[in-house]
Order: sequence, then structure tokens, then C-alpha cells
Amino acid sequence: MSDNQLKWSYCLEVAAKKAQKIQIADKLKQVWVSVILMKILKKGDIKRIQCVINRGMNINIQDTKGHTMLMHAALEGQVSIVKYLIEKGAAINISCHYGYNALICAAVNGVEGVVKLLLNSGAVGDKQDNDGRTALIWAVAEGHDNVAEDLIKSGVSLDLADDTGKTALMLAALGGKSGIARTLIKSGANIDLRDCRGKTALMWACGLGKLKTAQALVEAGADPIKNDNKNKSALDMAKLNGNQALVNLVQSVIK
Repeated sequence: MSDNQLKWSYCLEVAAKKAQKIQIADKLKQVWVSVILMKILKKGDIKRIQCVINRGMNINIQDTKGHTMLMHAALEGQVSIVKYLIEKGAAINISCHYGYNALICAAVNGVEGVVKLLLNSGAVGDKQDNDGRTALIWAVAEGHDNVAEDLIKSGVSLDLADDTGKTALMLAALGGKSGIARTLIKSGANIDLRDCRGKTALMWACGLGKLKTAQALVEAGADPIKNDNKNKSALDMAKLNGNQALVNLVQSVIK
């Protein structure tokens, strides 16, 4: 082997070792974010957060699951830390490995103050996670009506569906959440969309015995005679449920 070849071989070996050290350092930082920083964020220790940022920590560093400091703070409802990180230039719409952004994190836990702050700071309201769920769908599914209302007022899309085809209105119907169902309807949600099983919001309400939600849908003009993929209608589902009040309600609007 010539001298030049030996030099190049040595240089490549040194470069490989440096690259390995950088990768190890990055992994250690990710573990640090996952374990230590999470404890700091749970305690709401903004001074220590400020300290690590001022010492040069990448504000958008992600842990082993792809969560950033902003996402952790949003999940924990640490409004002051969220505000500080945004002011320092934290990326608001980065996604973790599950497809969540900080807004979805806040919506999942019903942290209204953080949701409002993120929306006012440019968070993408219609971001869908890996299962197709938006912040609105999560808020409705988890029963966080105030957060859902804030998202609706901000102008998010009402009819986006998750991977099962369910919209926020359908989730409100199957959960018997008549209040947020009425808000969605009033705000323009499509009442007759079908999910992957061909079911509408009214079918879900009737099948699960959610009378008040069914009333809201019927009053809004939901179609009572559509059939799902198994050729069952909302009336069929009300009968199978054994709820005579629901049967009477649906029968009253069938012409």
C-alpha cells in the first residue's frame, strides 16, 4: 500500500470514529431528554429549562420517541414553559414518531391554555397523527369540550376523519357527547358522512343508546334511512339496542 493510500485509510478511520462518537453523543442527548428533562418539565422548573437552553442545548432536540421539549411541556400543561420555548424559536409543528405535534399533545390532555397559545402562535390545527386523528378528534374523543370549542372557533376542518373513517361528530355521537355534537352541527359539520363500516353519526348514537345526541342529529336533519355496510339503518340499530325512546324518535322523522 502506498503512502497516499495509507494516509487516506487513516483519515477515513479517524472520520468513522468521530462519526460514531457524534452518534453516541446524540443518543445520549436523546436519553437525557427522555429521562431527565421529562422530570424537569413535569415539575415546571422553567429556570432549569432556561439554563440548558442558554448553555446551547438544541431547543428542538427530540427524545427516543421523537418528542421535543415543546411537546413534553404541552402534554404536561406547562403554559409558562411552552410560552418560553415558543419565544426562543421552538419549532411548533414538528411531529414525533406517532405523528403528534405539540397541539395534538395539548388536545389529548385537554390543556386549554396551551391549546390557545399554540393556535395563536401558528400551530397547524388540521395536522393528523399516524392514525389520522386531529387535535379536534382527540379533544372530542377524550371529552375535552372546551378545547374542542377553541379548536372549532379557530377554524379547523370539522370533517376530517381518522383511519377508521370516523369524524369528530361521529365520536361525539358514539360517546353520547350531545353538547359538543350540537356545537359541531351548528358550526357546519357534515351530519351524514359514513365511516369505514358505512355508519353515520346517527347510526352510532342509535346503536349505543345515546338519545340526546340522536335528538340533536335528528333535529339537524340527519338521514334516518341510510344503511351501513351490513344493510342496517339507524332504526334497525335503535331496535337492536332495545331503546323504545330512540325507536320512536327515528320513526317520527321517517316519511
